[in-house]
Amino acid sequence: MQLKSVKRLAFGYLLATAAAMFGAGLIYGSAKTQTNALWRNHIMNLDKSLQAEARQVDQSMRSIYESMRTISFLPAVKSVERNETTLRSDGNETIQQIYNSLNANIALSEIHIYPLDFNPERLDYMTGKPEAPQFRFDHFKDGSEAPAEQSTIGEAAVGGPLADNKKSSRENEADEFQQVVGQIKWFKERYSNVDSFRGKNVPIVVSEEITTADNSEYNQTKKESDRAGVVFSVPIYGLGGNLKGVVSTIVRSNSLRALQSDSVYSLTSFFGGYSTNANIGFSTKGEDWQPSLLGLQQDQKFYLKTAVFKQDPRGGWQLQRGYSAKEFYNSQEFISIQTFTIRSVLLIFFVTCVVFAQFGLMRYRQMLILYRVSHDALTGLPNRVFLENRIEEAIAALAKGDKSMLLYLDLDRFKAVNDTLGHHAGDIVLRASAQRMLQSVRASDVVARIGGDEFVILLSGASNHEGAATVATRMIGLIKQPITVEGREVFVGASIGITTIEDPEMSGKELLRHADLALFKSKNNGRGSHSFYEPEMDAALNERRMLEAGLETAAVNGELVLHYQPITNIKTGAIECYEALVRWNHPKLGQIGPQRFIPLAEEIECIDTIGYWILEQACHDAVKLPEKSRVAVNLSAVQLRNPTFPLKVMAALNSSKLPAHRLEFEITESVLIEKNKIAAEALGQLRATGVHIVLDDFGVGYSSFTYLKSVQFDSIKIDHSFFSEIDKPEQLAILRAIVALSSNLHLPVTIDGIETAEQLEIARREGCTHAQGFLFGRPQPFELLETQGSKQLTA
Repeated sequence: MQLKSVKRLAFGYLLATAAAMFGAGLIYGSAKTQTNALWRNHIMNLDKSLQAEARQVDQSMRSIYESMRTISFLPAVKSVERNETTLRSDGNETIQQIYNSLNANIALSEIHIYPLDFNPERLDYMTGKPEAPQFRFDHFKDGSEAPAEQSTIGEAAVGGPLADNKKSSRENEADEFQQVVGQIKWFKERYSNVDSFRGKNVPIVVSEEITTADNSEYNQTKKESDRAGVVFSVPIYGLGGNLKGVVSTIVRSNSLRALQSDSVYSLTSFFGGYSTNANIGFSTKGEDWQPSLLGLQQDQKFYLKTAVFKQDPRGGWQLQRGYSAKEFYNSQEFISIQTFTIRSVLLIFFVTCVVFAQFGLMRYRQMLILYRVSHDALTGLPNRVFLENRIEEAIAALAKGDKSMLLYLDLDRFKAVNDTLGHHAGDIVLRASAQRMLQSVRASDVVARIGGDEFVILLSGASNHEGAATVATRMIGLIKQPITVEGREVFVGASIGITTIEDPEMSGKELLRHADLALFKSKNNGRGSHSFYEPEMDAALNERRMLEAGLETAAVNGELVLHYQPITNIKTGAIECYEALVRWNHPKLGQIGPQRFIPLAEEIECIDTIGYWILEQACHDAVKLPEKSRVAVNLSAVQLRNPTFPLKVMAALNSSKLPAHRLEFEITESVLIEKNKIAAEALGQLRATGVHIVLDDFGVGYSSFTYLKSVQFDSIKIDHSFFSEIDKPEQLAILRAIVALSSNLHLPVTIDGIETAEQLEIARREGCTHAQGFLFGRPQPFELLETQGSKQLTA
């Protein structure tokens, strides 16, 4: 019975599906018919607009033709003989008026009159120069001035344009004349007398597009299109009806292009190869094209064309209109048909399929919601909610004698990667680190991300420290391997705190706090290690909270002091600079060094306040030092990201009256690696005022050599770690390479960490120019500085 019901249900679904497909087919067929009819109507409307445009263009071109024909019919022109230099005044004035009238609407270069035997390559017997048009009419200040009667190649008529580049103008004018010579030859062969065209309109011929000698606009715009044009010529017949010459004008290509109301139109002469708008790709008609209801082939292009300007006996003039499928697809009518069809078809299929999909969709949503609630979106690892449930299960399993271990992991140097390379790089590092953690544990263990760069690993069934330590060591080793981020190798590390789940009365939050305290110990031990929870770790946590509470008000309460350590010129023995090093006189913990509280200040975002206090105090102290000495202040990357930092520096210099060249900023690669625009601009502004910029801890980061060519430094400072293993040949070779590079860049080199005379001798021998270290003096308060003179070093 149940099988029978299933069969009936399946048959009903099949029948509904068939009905839906049939209905969808009817709707689609009807819409396809409407779309084809709409496309044909679209083409008809385009053709109507083309015909209207053609009438306008034809009328404009006919005005050129009628004006030229009028000039050729003037009695003064018909009766003029070769080598005459004047026209009768009525002809002269009429031609000039015709030119002025035409030029007001269509930009012309000139109107010329050429004799029948015109040859620009022979010399005129009267002037001794190459032959030129017999008469020229062009731009005048007003219509009352007399036209220039004759001019030679390269000379402009009165008031006319003269090209700045005379050589180019002569070449282009000669090209114009050659076009006219060709047109005269054509008239000789076909229309040598009036009888050859009697009963027809006077012929007019148009040349191919050329570069004219009229550079009046080109000299200003330097656009080749502003000196392009075509030559229009009409024959001149004498009183006896024989061909005497031609009257020609050069019409600007821009003027012909302006005859069309829109760039979709193109006026084309196939005889001369001229086109006002190429309409590349418009090569086929669209009457037989079938539009798609889905809007496919939107890049398909078509054209319509119609004949214009039939006065040219060679033919070939036409107006073309380009149009595309995209233009049709964007029409409101098509969009309406498309929208209705697609919605109708989709609605039918949706109603048919909704029953099939409902159960699966509900199940999928339940699983997706459960997954999203319990997993991290970035790494795909379980989140805090999932972890807390599993910890509760592990605590409950203690009743069965099953112990577990909890590892709290934090990525080292992750904040520097996030700040310098951006959050995108940080996301890549998090995902890669998560995968390495999973490789270090069993499938039954839990690796969860609980926030930022913090992870918790639950080792189920682990009951001894040795097993947990092995997992932690393996995990730290994997994570410290380089991670490739957009072609660059990035290094992070991991610190781990471990606690044992062994007390059934302890809550999950308490266990996490214990693991976090053990993690804090690992970080204080130098990072990259693991530690087990011990009860006394609570005191260390309390100390950190005490530091956080007092750090923001340390500068205001006068608890910060500066100590200064000299930087000495190795060659002269003179102290040239003092590095300002901050100390915190904590009311309960005593004096604290910067390595203990400066990273914390950056973490809780109060470094700006502390950094500005150090800057102001150092500037006021430096005024009391010898005039040739400088004071060096260490800058945090966080400070340079503040766009107002250069203004604060200027305020400190003005307040203390300290010259800018006596202030020096030491920056590390963390400032440069992030390629922060604000930081780069700030460094440029500071250096422009005379402040010295020093690259500190050179050679221990990512790619210091790159920054030496991309940022202007006044000197570099080699990290003290180079002397820790200076007895090794490879370490000494690196030192020599750095010094040689700096010497070639003319940058002074300061070596840090000099504590013995032997180290000083090595630094001097290898070419270092300055040195700093306990050999020259330890950091001490300003009051104890010896400022009576320079200390001379012995060899």
